[in-house]
Amino acid sequence: MEEVWHRGEASVRDVMQAVNAGAPKQRAYTSYMTVMSRLEAKGMLERTREGKTDFYRPLYIRSEYTELRARAEVDSIVDQFGEVALGDVAAAGAAGLCGGHQTPSHQPPSRRVSPTPRRERH
Repeated sequence: MEEVWHRGEASVRDVMQAVNAGAPKQRAYTSYMTVMSRLEAKGMLERTREGKTDFYRPLYIRSEYTELRARAEVDSIVDQFGEVALGDVAAAGAAGLCGGHQTPSHQPPSRRVSPTPRRERH
């Protein structure tokens, strides 16, 4: 995504060459093609074809993408642990702990318990 945002529009080969130039291990063209195809399927990129070449452009600017990812993560937490998890996230955010990976002060570290995922009802 970073390379496509930087260029505004890019072919798979453009992205591959740019990323491989700074990578310790070179990846195959098909690896980049798969990732970009999946990003298109998820609605993150738009594909246009010119001759035999596919060009991709981002459908969201970086800040919109970041907001969408954050919402998806919160939804995932709620799906996995229930709405009670939102209270803990809100408390951590209010205490300035989000991103700091600190234990919330309202519960001592020795008593901190990992929540167990809710079981699906059949």
